[in-house]
Amino acid sequence: MNTKRFNSNETLEMCDVMVSENGRIEINTKSYHSQELERLGTPEKTIRGRVKMVEKDFIFEPYAEQSRKPTYKKQVVVGSTTVAVTEDKVKLSLVLSRNYSKEMLVRLIEAEMDEVLRRLKEDVYDSVVAPL
Repeated sequence: MNTKRFNSNETLEMCDVMVSENGRIEINTKSYHSQELERLGTPEKTIRGRVKMVEKDFIFEPYAEQSRKPTYKKQVVVGSTTVAVTEDKVKLSLVLSRNYSKEMLVRLIEAEMDEVLRRLKEDVYDSVVAPL
């Protein structure tokens, strides 16, 4: 791991750190410290991760994306439902508008599930869900 060290006074001069009540953390750099900022380099892409508080310090830890397996191995869309499969689970995802009446929403879900069940029996189970 390549870590760049800056002393506290230097980092306070280089940037302002703002933490909002909803947890958003902004580190605003100051342009007149361009040489110091060059030492940090520019990330090639967005660094996904999590921030946690250890004692009174905020720690950012990137997700270990290289070692993580893909979330879904296979997916198929049946009507408005997505059937997604991981190593050990089957996920059914259905998105409908909130603007339907109660009766209409119930009918749409029943019709959608009937179609999903029919397709599971015909081809989806064997091609997507069945273990390898």
